[in-house]
Amino acid sequence: MPSVNETRPALDDVSLALDGLNNAIIEHTKWVAAWSRSAVCGTKFSNEYLSTDSVKQSTFHQWFFSQHHDFLRENNEFTTLERRHNAMHKCVQNIAAKLNAGETLDTSEFNKFLRNEGLFATSLAKTRDALLRLSHSYDFLTGTMNRQACFQLLSQEHARVKRTSE
Repeated sequence: MPSVNETRPALDDVSLALDGLNNAIIEHTKWVAAWSRSAVCGTKFSNEYLSTDSVKQSTFHQWFFSQHHDFLRENNEFTTLERRHNAMHKCVQNIAAKLNAGETLDTSEFNKFLRNEGLFATSLAKTRDALLRLSHSYDFLTGTMNRQACFQLLSQEHARVKRTSE
């Protein structure tokens, strides 16, 4: 929740970011399923998985760089999303290239992918949850902060004033 000195995003901005993130999560889930199907069934991987630019073609990447607003940058989890997304894609590229070459996949390589994908999915969920909490702090009729959000903000400001003796 922003402090009094920080600008609060408009409800429309929060809704737009939430809709875009939900779409990115759905598309990511489909992408992981298609990748897993190829890996398990032994189908050759396309450039979608092998290209170093594949990360930039993802729905998540497009959302991250085009639809987010400045208020998202204040969320700690949001700032880790790009790094986790890139790490997951790097694992996918390495595994896809190895399998396309007919090499055997080492368990540790697949576990690394699972770990990176899990961290990315967790960050996505935490960011979505933060956006949902933020959207629920508005009165949908007026677009202003609701009573609960005002009390939380007042409580934070009161604690800050007590701490700094302002």
